Amino acid sequence: MRRSVSYAIRLGLGVGIVAYLLWRVGPGQVAVLVQGLDPYWLLAAVAVQLLAKVVWALRWSALLRLFSLRPPLVGLIRAVLVGLFFNNFLPTSVGGDLYRAYWVADGEVGYARSLFLVLMERVIGLITLAYVALPALVVLLLGAGLGLDGAVLWIGVVLLALCGSLLLLHPRVLPRLLGWLSERRGGRLGVPVDLLIESFAALGRPGALRWQIISASFGVQLMGIAFYYCLGRSLSLALSLGHYFVLAPLVALLTMIPISLNGIGVREGSLIVLTAALGASVEADQAVALGLLSSIVVLAVSLLGAIVYVGGRRGKGTLPA
Repeated sequence: MRRSVSYAIRLGLGVGIVAYLLWRVGPGQVAVLVQGLDPYWLLAAVAVQLLAKVVWALRWSALLRLFSLRPPLVGLIRAVLVGLFFNNFLPTSVGGDLYRAYWVADGEVGYARSLFLVLMERVIGLITLAYVALPALVVLLLGAGLGLDGAVLWIGVVLLALCGSLLLLHPRVLPRLLGWLSERRGGRLGVPVDLLIESFAALGRPGALRWQIISASFGVQLMGIAFYYCLGRSLSLALSLGHYFVLAPLVALLTMIPISLNGIGVREGSLIVLTAALGASVEADQAVALGLLSSIVVLAVSLLGAIVYVGGRRGKGTLPA
């Protein structure tokens, strides 16, 4: 019952925000923009979304292989699609990650280990996101002559904090941090401390797999940028490539806040605020149209996960218990 109420509240809030934004900018103006879509750029955006799921699975695969786990790539792609479907349609923002872990696990111990690696993959992706957006923001500030104040200042602070969080995960820093937290909580952290230390120590070791994880993480972010670029071109928006390097990662970050379903409403509102803060020549109705179009495409692609889910989980899992 609690999950159903939460689902209804988040859905209602998201729809309410979109309705309010459409009322402010005029639904007719948004409709005109959508009617003038370039279908080829729209198809390119769909193709980029599908390719992004493959790159995502490659990152996950490299992380698993770092711990001597070798599930087939096809199975991981299927799991990513199912997870995307669950994230978009379940009354919880983490349902997809929980099921992704289950999809490749076998047995209770195997599931716990798989879930930990899924969450670890999410942390790596979040930090990578900041390392893409921060340099792009600096370039835009220098090129457009924007002042470092207001929303732009807060954007910079958040990105700097995310970039700096990488230092906290260093194998030499992490054990001391966990020890301090353990003392503060009376020796109870509620997380597998040894596994945390071992995992980030493994990431710190040199080798091809580490660079594969890093490369794939940046690849996922670049796919997100390319996705918004294609959608923007389909709407003929006056945005430079540099704008998309800042907008796409920041919108992805803001839609992680679990206040609406699949970021509906948050995506559209954040695009209005961010394009204005960056001095882009984009009207509010154009920003809303870009947000709505991206939501529709993401939801449509996620329906492939429903087809995969109906097909069933192949085998008994791929991670040893």
